[in-house]
Amino acid sequence: MTLQVFPDDCTGCGVCVDVWPGPGQGGAKHKAIDMLPKLDHLDRERANLDFFLTVPDADRTKVNQESVKGSQLLRPLFEFSGACAAAARRRT
Repeated sequence: MTLQVFPDDCTGCGVCVDVWPGPGQGGAKHKAIDMLPKLDHLDRERANLDFFLTVPDADRTKVNQESVKGSQLLRPLFEFSGACAAAARRRT
């Protein structure tokens, strides 16, 4: 599973970092999401987002819709938390 941040929408509030379970791939000192300076990573994350948007949807007939994990692969995908300031701005 991939969590892709919309780099131009992020306001840096840190709510996603606080609530997303960890640890990440970097071991105990890293969470699943690390807060890093936006401008240092903006171009790379824009490229990551472009790729992420090309990933095809999962085949609904092969997804276990009864499980929490499986249900997260179905449309509508969770895109923005109501607690995220960037999400509130994007929805308007």
